[in-house]
Amino acid sequence: MTSIAERLTRLWRPRRPDVTICLSAYESEAFVAKAVACATAQTHRNIRILISIDRSSDRTAEICEALARTDRRIEVVHQREHLGWAGNANYLLSRVDTEYFFFYFHDDLIEPHYAAVLLAAIRRHPQAALAYCDMDHFGGSTHTSKALDFDGPAAHRLMTFFVTPDRGSPLRGLTRRDVVGASLRMQQNAVGGLWANEPYLLEMAAAGGFVAVPRKLYHRWDDRPGGLTDGWKGMSPEDVVASYRTNMTTELEIIGAAALTAREREAVIYGLYLNRVPRYWRMEAGLGRATVSAPADIHPTFAFAARPNTNFFPPRIQGWIADREDDMRQLGAQYAFEGEVVPRPAVMPLRDGD
Repeated sequence: MTSIAERLTRLWRPRRPDVTICLSAYESEAFVAKAVACATAQTHRNIRILISIDRSSDRTAEICEALARTDRRIEVVHQREHLGWAGNANYLLSRVDTEYFFFYFHDDLIEPHYAAVLLAAIRRHPQAALAYCDMDHFGGSTHTSKALDFDGPAAHRLMTFFVTPDRGSPLRGLTRRDVVGASLRMQQNAVGGLWANEPYLLEMAAAGGFVAVPRKLYHRWDDRPGGLTDGWKGMSPEDVVASYRTNMTTELEIIGAAALTAREREAVIYGLYLNRVPRYWRMEAGLGRATVSAPADIHPTFAFAARPNTNFFPPRIQGWIADREDDMRQLGAQYAFEGEVVPRPAVMPLRDGD
């Protein structure tokens, strides 16, 4: 017969966490306490807060350790070597053992209902890879990045990833571990971790859908001096090209492994082209000079002979593709640099019979 003491022990025994908050921290003594306070204030209490400090020289570690002493859900790890943002993210991923997790960055803020609302959303969609919300920006800009549903078969989700005008910030979404797989990691070979999140998110889109929650529950500090993206601005064109190639090689491997027909795979690669080439041209415009003579110099896969057929996609995706193509035409006519005129390739015509 069960005693009253045993019943009380079971009643008050801490539940196993079902959500891990992966908080990466680096040189963040001025703001990390606010980020951690937002994590501990979550209305969904059944969480684990895992903080990885990427070998910082300031008081980040001291502050986090003090906070951990006030809440047993917090675990602080000190990295002996500097891992960089992608390496630190991968360490956090390697430690996730809960059903769900999400990335939370040391200079951002989340609303108290963040985990609870996203958890409810993703549980309504058992096959979804993640759920994410609208993201409010503060600091360098004040706008809202809208979340977007990524649904339908893999080809639709992958093409949406490349051609939608605004996909919001799924990187910060609540992710279902058993859909994306325990081995999912960031690309670490790109210089400075430049856009290492792109192959990572593409692999998640290949694995399952994204559920949009139209509420502003996440707040991102934009253009913070000394922040990650601020550091990318000083990269050389050579390092940018090398990083683009590294990321795109991984992305092409993901596309190759995805559940796609040959026609779908060719079209999705074209979507990658429409996404990356204009982004690279704009980087060149900021430099005021050309660094490559053709898209194939960015990646050999972009040596297209003709534009693949994309008419089998839903009208919304076809509209986004057309907008991307118009953008390329406008950029092709716009950028001429002092002392040289660089011919930009027009969007390729359809093959005969397509």
